[in-house]
Amino acid sequence: MFAMAVIVGVAPAMARGAKGRSMKTTVEIRVSGSRPGRPPQQRLLIDAVLHNGESTPRWFVLPSALPVQTGGGVDAVEVYEYSGKGRALVGRFLGTGGFQATLIAPGGAVTLHGLPLSYWGEPPMRLSLEVTIAQDFTIGAEPASAWFGGDPTSDATVDGKNEKAVSAKKSPSGSELPVQFLDGRQLTVAVSLSSK
Repeated sequence: MFAMAVIVGVAPAMARGAKGRSMKTTVEIRVSGSRPGRPPQQRLLIDAVLHNGESTPRWFVLPSALPVQTGGGVDAVEVYEYSGKGRALVGRFLGTGGFQATLIAPGGAVTLHGLPLSYWGEPPMRLSLEVTIAQDFTIGAEPASAWFGGDPTSDATVDGKNEKAVSAKKSPSGSELPVQFLDGRQLTVAVSLSSK
């Protein structure tokens, strides 16, 4: 099992929140546990605290596996609802370019507990996670939201501890489709691991 690691990334975006206060778009991630996987796979569980400091919704796209494979596409999505206080949907996009994504409301603060992150091999003591924050993204010719079967925007405040599968979708051909991000920027988040 792995102990906590704090990581904070601040994206270069600021917006005005309630009462005129500045809000930053931030990402905090910590490893909260692990599950056994079939060797050489390690299954880490992460808690992600995501703040959207923009005045419009933003997609927060996190890896689902490390090391990340570049150049791949996706052929399916499994949609999970995280609830507790508020509600957020997380799409786990499957394929060689797989990832997980959630759409956060303007000024929203979303905490997701127990997101899965697979690591192939023995994880180092320090991981680097690339998080993409985007206005939108497409899969093939479709907007990401079409893969969720409804409006995927989170509530303004979410502390999601309960996970429930709500829908799934496959590409019409069963083949992987390319993913394109609109107005996307990457944030590198360093995560430290320490054995208990």
